Amino acid sequence: MSPVLAPLFARAACTPAQDPGSSAASPVTRVPTAGRQAAPDLFGTALDGGRVRLSDFRGKVVVLDVWASRCGPCRAEGPELSQAQRHLATRGVQVLGVDTDADRAGRSPSTTG
Repeated sequence: MSPVLAPLFARAACTPAQDPGSSAASPVTRVPTAGRQAAPDLFGTALDGGRVRLSDFRGKVVVLDVWASRCGPCRAEGPELSQAQRHLATRGVQVLGVDTDADRAGRSPSTTG
């Protein structure tokens, strides 16, 4: 099973994990450019059936979020992320989503056959 990468996705309170380098006041951890490692080249199938690779967006800021249709907060954030993508696209930001409910055939992971 391969995750589906979509041009848009959302995630919210489904995973309460917090970066150990962050705080409750600021969940963002800043990593100096010299200390950054290259992201793995994730890939999957887009909603239109085409292939999407994280490396296709090299040089852009990529918001990569994992979501599932069974997650209410994930679905609720979708319109906000869509708006953020429209607003920030001209500034080199790309929002990508990983739908954990679908496999490469577009079926739910629980579907067999």
